[in-house]
Amino acid sequence: MPLTSAVRGGRFLSFVLMISAARCDDEVTRLAEIIKVDPELGRAVARRQPDGPALVKGLRQLAEQAVVSGIDYASLGLGWSHPTSRLEYREATHPSITNSASRARQDASRAKLADLVQALAQGPAKGKGAASSGEGGGEG
Repeated sequence: MPLTSAVRGGRFLSFVLMISAARCDDEVTRLAEIIKVDPELGRAVARRQPDGPALVKGLRQLAEQAVVSGIDYASLGLGWSHPTSRLEYREATHPSITNSASRARQDASRAKLADLVQALAQGPAKGKGAASSGEGGGEG
């Protein structure tokens, strides 16, 4: 079957949506593992927030950096021997990452991200001061 027929029949779009959903679920699963929350919270964020799948991906990336390989530079200082390559950060075994001060900072970051995911799972913010697509063009 030619591609144009598949596109017109909606099969291509269904395939793309299926792939996107699978990738989003992988992001949700990894985010939930890192911040130790129920994956259903991540799924709720993906469903209820504008650009939910992209938001989940960004949260997962932030969690990887802050929780998995976070370093407490404030406690350790600039004189400490820190990782110098991407691989050292990715493996998260460098002494500045496994140091007790960095572990405490990682735990605090994990708790804050878990709270954020919990709040985002409730849906878009409502009320005074909440960002919305109609902001700035309202009645005056």
